[in-house]
Amino acid sequence: MRQTIQKKQVLNAVLNSSDHPDVETIYNRVKTTLPNISLATVYRVLTSLSKQGKILKVDCLGGDRYDKTLCVHAHLKCESCGKVVDVHSVNVDNLLKTATQTENMHINGVGVMFTGLCENCNGN
Repeated sequence: MRQTIQKKQVLNAVLNSSDHPDVETIYNRVKTTLPNISLATVYRVLTSLSKQGKILKVDCLGGDRYDKTLCVHAHLKCESCGKVVDVHSVNVDNLLKTATQTENMHINGVGVMFTGLCENCNGN
């Protein structure tokens, strides 16, 4: 995919986010500067950017989210509000090594998702 203003704006929407936005959130953010962009274009660009390794597609129950952090890491998703946050303290590399040795399998990707309640939803 060639470098277009749409691609640049979608990428910036992900890179400038402090959350893990879903496609509709990204669409709404980009639409403020590109009012004629379509949701289909945003989907297409996000798919391309994730395949190119410029952003990370996070498979969440309830829909995909997008992450600017490319290193292998885990996520925590609030079961109540849907908030997704990075968890860097989990050694995903050890999990990957164990899984590879256990199943003698070539692994192409890894996704670790913890679920629970965030501080706001838990009432603490």
